[in-house]
Amino acid sequence: MRTVFVECGYCKTEHSVRASKESLDSYLDGELVQRVFPDLNTDDREILIGFRTGMFWCPSCDNAAPTNIAVSC
Repeated sequence: MRTVFVECGYCKTEHSVRASKESLDSYLDGELVQRVFPDLNTDDREILIGFRTGMFWCPSCDNAAPTNIAVSC
């Protein structure tokens, strides 16, 4: 399992979600987030989208923001 972290560029709140390496690799290779992670809620999928694109909709401050990203093994 990997933990993906994104930090909102506006409010600096850190958000994280855990995903298997295989699923994360599939998503990063271009598969749709909802197809790879059908059981995740919208906020958790937004974390993954922010990780991949560098833009993140933050549920804490309700803004779309550039992100600081990291992944933990």
